[in-house]
Amino acid sequence: MKTTCPHCRQPIEIDAESADALKALDSFECPTCAGEVPVPKAPPEPAPERPQALPSQQNDPLPNGLLAAFGRMNRTMRVLGMLVLLVIGGLAIFLATRKPGDTFNVDRTIRDQIIHNDFFTRLIASGETTEEELKKVQAFEPYGNGYIGLSEEGWTWSESRQLAQRTAAEVVDVAVLAQDGRKQLGAFLAEKFPFAVGRAVWVGDAGAPKLIDSPDLLDTKDRDRRHHVFLSWPKSGDWQNHGWSWVIPAEYDEAQPFSEWGLAAVRGGKQWGLINESGQFVLPPQFDLVEKFSDQGCARVQVGKAWGLVNRRGELAAKSEWEDVQDQINGFTPVKKAGKWGYLDAGGTLVIPCDWEDAWRFSPEGFAVVTRAGKRGIIDHGGKVIVEPEWDGAINFDQHGLGLVRRGESWALIDSTGKLLTEPVLKTQWKDRRWDLGVLPVEGGLIGMDGKAVTGDRADRLMAMMNAKTPVSEGLKRVETEQGTGFIDQMGEWGIPPREGRYRDFADGLAAFQEGRHWGFIDRSGQAVIKPEWDEVGDFSEGMAAVKREKKWGAIDAQ
Repeated sequence: MKTTCPHCRQPIEIDAESADALKALDSFECPTCAGEVPVPKAPPEPAPERPQALPSQQNDPLPNGLLAAFGRMNRTMRVLGMLVLLVIGGLAIFLATRKPGDTFNVDRTIRDQIIHNDFFTRLIASGETTEEELKKVQAFEPYGNGYIGLSEEGWTWSESRQLAQRTAAEVVDVAVLAQDGRKQLGAFLAEKFPFAVGRAVWVGDAGAPKLIDSPDLLDTKDRDRRHHVFLSWPKSGDWQNHGWSWVIPAEYDEAQPFSEWGLAAVRGGKQWGLINESGQFVLPPQFDLVEKFSDQGCARVQVGKAWGLVNRRGELAAKSEWEDVQDQINGFTPVKKAGKWGYLDAGGTLVIPCDWEDAWRFSPEGFAVVTRAGKRGIIDHGGKVIVEPEWDGAINFDQHGLGLVRRGESWALIDSTGKLLTEPVLKTQWKDRRWDLGVLPVEGGLIGMDGKAVTGDRADRLMAMMNAKTPVSEGLKRVETEQGTGFIDQMGEWGIPPREGRYRDFADGLAAFQEGRHWGFIDRSGQAVIKPEWDEVGDFSEGMAAVKREKKWGAIDAQ
């Protein structure tokens, strides 16, 4: 008799003995997906010919039908009937009380042969497991230099881990065990354990409990539900195969990715430490928390409620004794204690006391903006006040020794001695400064690095240059002025003075220009090297430019 599971569409063949046993039931469990399968109805058998009653019985009154039939049976038939009823009852009890998954049909002979091979024989001889425990695994498949197995029965997550311990195995961890990637491992499990496909089976993912319905990995929050479990031998810490090996054994409870500086935070128990790429501890486990490394190569660490800082070399730039810490930059680490900020030097010594409400990073030139009573100032690397904290805002000194201080909405230019170069009357944006040209754009014009206004033709050129939306092409920027179009070099000087006409940016050393209705090209000196005789032109590229004359296109070179 044949039927098909309505859930997983798996064909199921039922032999005659099982069909007889299932007659008393309405359904049974699919051996593949554990879904409920209705018992198929057997085709009706042809009715046997009814024997003619004996003459002496024809006039007897008919007794109760069941008792009459039972009475007509001989003793052998009655015994056989009782046995059939007992078998059906026992099978019903078995199907109602068995654990999930007991219907897997695998060859236990192959399983037993593997258990008795050299690998498992030595494992049993070592006392780490027993043959009895290994027989709780229904099937093994070689994987790398070891094996993967599937449990005989369903277990909770906790029980699965205990089973792994008793069998000297580990629950398969897809983050650790996958040789060529998770998808490939999932495909391997689906191929080698086809009877597990369609079932959720316990695996781990970096230690976290997961389920796999090969090849799909599933999340779960129910650790108490029973599932089969995939196990692996040897333990992952000893695993070596297919041309790769462990550089760092999998022996930590949790690990963060390696930073670009070759350090990674790992946890053993409740405490975190730092290891290098050789797996050696540069800082042994001692922290309650290690944050990710910043772009500056620093990681904040915490012990209790106190914070410290680790630098990119794995050294403690600040011990875990501060209310807060910031990145170590240019040799100084801002730290906070009793609500105030100070600075540690590169060796972790407090060199600037915690006297400031706020503390910004030190610049490469050795200055930092600080706050006291809500006002900003600037100090040097020795803690000396260069600019008194009396300003509403301050911008640190740059490599030119210039900064800004603000009162209200107006700024003043200041040098690194604390001298004001202008009064606080400037409307400006520090990001717009062009010290390469020696100017700072302000509302209404430009000021120089000495704080004096820039005027005249130079101011006009620079304003035109900075206001132009065109890009710098080959060191020249095209600008439009009242006198026409010109090109300014990177020092703010005229490379090609303004002239009438239309001009395009330079490309391949030449710029297209229009005179009347025709186009030609000029070089960087402004001389016309290709006369304006074309109706349209493209820019030069790799020594050639497209040109048009009388509705036909061609190409010319620069010769």
